[in-house]
Amino acid sequence: MPLVILLVIVGFVFVGVGAYVVRNLFWSSQGVVIESKLYNAAQSGIEWGMGQIWKNKDNIEADLITIPSGHDVTFLQVRQDNTAEGFGEDMYLALDDLPETESGITLTVRLLDCNYSLAPGVTVSDLPPRVLAGTGSGGTGTPTIPPGTSVIIDPSHFLPLGGGVTSHSFVIRSRATGFGRSTELESMVVVEK
Repeated sequence: MPLVILLVIVGFVFVGVGAYVVRNLFWSSQGVVIESKLYNAAQSGIEWGMGQIWKNKDNIEADLITIPSGHDVTFLQVRQDNTAEGFGEDMYLALDDLPETESGITLTVRLLDCNYSLAPGVTVSDLPPRVLAGTGSGGTGTPTIPPGTSVIIDPSHFLPLGGGVTSHSFVIRSRATGFGRSTELESMVVVEK
């Protein structure tokens, strides 16, 4: 009889330990699933932002943005080119609806222009990298070898041909929030004109 009681107690201990292990595995795998869902939603926001920039690349304002006092990083949102007569002030670019996400997940995407400067004495937190637009060369089209490189050693190295190619840089910030957590991704996109 004492041996049977001992075996029953040992069995209860094993069942308790097994239930504890299974419960921990369930919650840790559930956490991984939630993180994956948030990451995938944020990544879909990045892809959506790239599509919006590509679709509107000819309508994006290329002028330098100066952030005045009292504004935050939202002042750098991508704007529509206002070169048309009587267009008025810059307007934020009209964007398509955000992609759908799984229920319980909220997606926020910001398209920020990296062609900016700060007014004197202004400080803004969480700024994207500053890359001035129009950084291309407007040369005569004569190939030039960048200093410190050798076309003989590395014949596949790209030679800049000039001709006025310029680029415009943007940062896409995508945040997916849900289930008490959030995931934010950021990607830089450079569009050549």
